[in-house]
Amino acid sequence: MTTAPEGEGEGKRRSYGAGSFYQLADGRWRASLSAGYTRTGGRRRVTRTCATEREARAALNALRREAAAAGGKMSARQPTLKFWLDAHLDDFTKTRRSASVASLRWTMTHVVPVIGARRLDSLRAADIRAVHDAAYEAGLSVASVSRIHGALRTALRAAVREGYTVPQSALAAQGPGTPPLTRGAIPEADLEKLIAACKANPETGLRYLVQLYTGARASEVSGLTWDRVDLGARTIEIDRQLIKVAWRHGLSGCSCGTGAEPADCPAREHEVPRNMPFTVVHGAMILAPLKIDRPRSAPIVDAILAPLRERYESESPSDGDLVFTAPRQRGSAVHITRNRDQAMWRALQDAAGVRHASGRYYGTHELRHSTATLLARSGASLATIRAALGHSRIETSLRYQHPDQAEMLAAFGDAFGDGQ
Repeated sequence: MTTAPEGEGEGKRRSYGAGSFYQLADGRWRASLSAGYTRTGGRRRVTRTCATEREARAALNALRREAAAAGGKMSARQPTLKFWLDAHLDDFTKTRRSASVASLRWTMTHVVPVIGARRLDSLRAADIRAVHDAAYEAGLSVASVSRIHGALRTALRAAVREGYTVPQSALAAQGPGTPPLTRGAIPEADLEKLIAACKANPETGLRYLVQLYTGARASEVSGLTWDRVDLGARTIEIDRQLIKVAWRHGLSGCSCGTGAEPADCPAREHEVPRNMPFTVVHGAMILAPLKIDRPRSAPIVDAILAPLRERYESESPSDGDLVFTAPRQRGSAVHITRNRDQAMWRALQDAAGVRHASGRYYGTHELRHSTATLLARSGASLATIRAALGHSRIETSLRYQHPDQAEMLAAFGDAFGDGQ
């Protein structure tokens, strides 16, 4: 079991190079301290194996004094980008959500093969562009390349904060630009047909009516539990979301060997940030607090009040039960998976006979855009729309409003008359 370095209290983050001491499988203890880097950029460590924890603690302090006398723990040679990304990922998994960790891992698969062998202090803007070019050649979209660029830039800035040297030209390298916006509000005619289809199929359709009439995200509706629904006061508290998380090796007590899969670790844990409260729903699905946007209370309008009450009375659920579940399996209700959610939503569009103008299916997130647009048409203030969607910035709410051509024509008519 790894023990925190001397002088650091519980819960404090261990800085790079502070060293550690831990117990080996045979009962002995080992002190370990970073001593610079190898020629290939790998981390070089100096270790001392001791019989007791007390001796290991003393050995670690001795190693620190030796490093200080030698001018510090780091050599003049800077690590490679791959080495830093590996170290950054290790730290990232302890503080970020599973989806963010997965995104960084995916980014590394496109960055490391191209410039992973370059030292941090030798990176240039041309190296960043090389990553873009390789991603485009692999068939990735502008949105995906923009995602890679943003993750790499964040990692390089983190390296600077840790004391490494990264040239300004690499940090300031221009990204691929903002991808074109392809999602928006569902046109009024199609939205009316979809609402009718949802009402005709309440078993599956109510979930999407709640999303439309509250402005919630798909994950927020999927994670809605009955204790958040107050039918008497006609309010829904939106403060959690249902998310899929990966497994990680137990941060304490893991004895797995190199190459072992986290899912097979006997001490496995959900890959969630430290100190984040969560509730396990089904396997690797959890209810977690909202990531960025603000918790809010949404009113229950007439269109969803009666269907919600009928569902509650027919199921007689417990407070912590999910409002929307897949068909019961072996007597137990389970969460709606993302794939099943998409299949249900597409089936409703087939029943309504609607499609996006491009021929694709509408996404469930476009219901949220429709909520903002309908609120704007009704005369709701920007502050009201922002509160309804839970955005932390008004600029974000503005991107969710999509006036149609008829509204534009009416607005210009009111402003300029008939043009005479």
